[in-house]
Amino acid sequence: MNSIKYMAIEKSPRVDTISIEFYTSQWNTMKSDVVLVLQDFFTTGKMLKTFSCTTVTLVKKVPAPTVVKDYRPIACCTIFYKIITKVLTNIIE
Repeated sequence: MNSIKYMAIEKSPRVDTISIEFYTSQWNTMKSDVVLVLQDFFTTGKMLKTFSCTTVTLVKKVPAPTVVKDYRPIACCTIFYKIITKVLTNIIE
């Protein structure tokens, strides 16, 4: 839960439609399922494709972009992907 609790709320776009607010508000209901998914990932090293998909989106750097360099790419990941990344970051730190 610590990894979820300290994630920035609505900080970046997501591929899935599930927000971190949903996970935190429904944690008591969902925690056993989330923990099972995380344990499976850390045991097998494999993640379901639906959790690991990422979409790259271009965001404007300037108000009226005219060339490609006027955009910057961002990666939109699923919440599960972000949770696993946060857990791994916490382990490394």
